[in-house]
Amino acid sequence: MAKTNAEACKDSRDKAAAERERLGIVIRKWPIPAGINTQLESVRKAHGFKDWRELLETVIQRLHDATPADAARFLAVSRHQFTPTEEMLRQVAEYRPPPEPE
Repeated sequence: MAKTNAEACKDSRDKAAAERERLGIVIRKWPIPAGINTQLESVRKAHGFKDWRELLETVIQRLHDATPADAARFLAVSRHQFTPTEEMLRQVAEYRPPPEPE
């Protein structure tokens, strides 16, 4: 008896999953904000990468091979300094949460 389309699709997905597992390939998916995607595409085009995955693989491999000092230059996260004013400190100290509704 012939397979239904759903059965054929499931078999194909199972076969692809088995091949990925055999090769040690992991699929990762995550949402990318529009601004980051624009930057990724800009870098990809500027450096002649055909695909964003190729770019990402290359960046990760190069960072892995770099010395910690060289990699730190690209991986440093900027931190913003925040110093509360005296007024803010006073407001926090005087704050009382509203009463819970009965």
